[in-house]
Amino acid sequence: MAEADDRALVRRFIARELETINEYEQFAAQATSPALKRFFEHVAQEEREHVAEGMHELLALDPAQQAIVDYHEAHALPKASAPAKAAAPSDGLLQGYTRLTVGSLRARGPQP
Repeated sequence: MAEADDRALVRRFIARELETINEYEQFAAQATSPALKRFFEHVAQEEREHVAEGMHELLALDPAQQAIVDYHEAHALPKASAPAKAAAPSDGLLQGYTRLTVGSLRARGPQP
């Protein structure tokens, strides 16, 4: 039961981070100050990194989710067609949210 609880926690975490990204992007779109706009874009990018970290954890906890990801990678299913408008990651770990792959998560390894 504890493992199922952990998976549920991680999914809730990812959902909350995705909602936060949407909100910060809306704030950036509404900001009239260029500095404030950059600030909101920056924090949205940090939230994207949290989503990537959460997915890494979820894939480690959920073999069924990992199997789906493996299937998609093996069959080269098309990715979303909308181009990313992401700021450069602050720590250089990711190359942008839409370029994030499970392979890149695996390459990063577990995060402290």
